[in-house]
Amino acid sequence: MNIVVTEGVWKGAGVNDVQAILSSTGRDLWKFSSDDRLKPIIVTNGDEGPIVLYRRGPNGEYRVRLDTGKQYWSQYAYQFAHELCHIMCHYKEGDRSNHWFEESLCECASIFTLREMSKTWEKNPPFVNWKDYRESLASYALDRIEEHRLPKGQTLAAWYREHAEHLKTHATDRAKNSTVATELLKIFEEKPTRWGAVAFINKARTNEPISFSTYLNNWREHCPGEYKETVDRVRGLFVD
Repeated sequence: MNIVVTEGVWKGAGVNDVQAILSSTGRDLWKFSSDDRLKPIIVTNGDEGPIVLYRRGPNGEYRVRLDTGKQYWSQYAYQFAHELCHIMCHYKEGDRSNHWFEESLCECASIFTLREMSKTWEKNPPFVNWKDYRESLASYALDRIEEHRLPKGQTLAAWYREHAEHLKTHATDRAKNSTVATELLKIFEEKPTRWGAVAFINKARTNEPISFSTYLNNWREHCPGEYKETVDRVRGLFVD
């Protein structure tokens, strides 16, 4: 994974430190990808929210913009994992009726990766003096889980029926994305190689609006056999 951190304004953080946290983040998510090649990722900083841009670099490089700074390493990791997940999904423009699901999936990737890093850093932190920071990574993830859990006694299927229309037009409602993410997390932590399935989620994406059920059917259809089970598990969350 080739991550190129531009000098930019990181509000006091050193470029080498930013490079280290993003490289660690990338490794702990990308290792579960089903792709074996990845174009370089150019990372800049700004104050308009994190995003991976549709417009690529001159040689096909991905362009990711973060919105963080100083030594907020958990926030760097959280934002970068989200954008890397979009890259793993082979993000592209098209109908946005079900884009809320990809956004939720990428929020799940952020939580998952922070928890994975907290384990990795116990033995292999980017720098020796960062080892104890693994507890902050885990805590940052847990805070998001606790803040956005489903209401007690409610299934995700029931919750989705209540919010389906809102999600169609508010794909980046982060609170709701995170509620879905906390439920998806169980599936991907149970078997992390399921992240390989996300590479096929946008294969059938067009400008034509489709139902969420059709969206899942298309995803499953384009998955190789080993990943169809992942889509089945996801679908099960949305069915009572």
